[in-house]
Amino acid sequence: MRVGSLLILWVLAFCSCRREAELADQSPVRGFPFLGEATPQSLSAEKKKSVRDRQAMEMELKWLVLRQKLVAARIEVESAREAEYKLALDMARYGDMEERLPGKRGFIEAGQRKAWESRLLFKSEERERAQTVVRLLLRDMKDLEGKLSHRGFVPPLPLEKTVRESLPEGQVP
Repeated sequence: MRVGSLLILWVLAFCSCRREAELADQSPVRGFPFLGEATPQSLSAEKKKSVRDRQAMEMELKWLVLRQKLVAARIEVESAREAEYKLALDMARYGDMEERLPGKRGFIEAGQRKAWESRLLFKSEERERAQTVVRLLLRDMKDLEGKLSHRGFVPPLPLEKTVRESLPEGQVP
């Protein structure tokens, strides 16, 4: 019985070794076949390119977010300027009508005149505050563009054009 058991174990061991040899013969490729012809150097270069592309997109996103804030601030300036001009236009129309009326006493009372002047002053201050926000955002944009250009990023819209668009007429950057 011992001899039969030894014979069976020997046959099993021989068959299992032969089976491993057959499996080794079936897959002659070593390493990772799904990588194809990629080498560590080419994969490293691709990884570096991917990192650069991601960083460039992150920098562009920062620029776009700041640009969006700048445009929103410019819209606020234009809205404030529009409200200021509308009030000034109304005041000018009523003033013109009052000038054309005969007599010394007009229909605009002193209290009403002061109220309009106060409102016009408030609108002017509102516009100036909005312009201050634009100037601060332009300063931040200039700093960001300096950092980005140091890293090789070129924004789609040059800062000079942004500055000229954002400043009131007649004001030099």
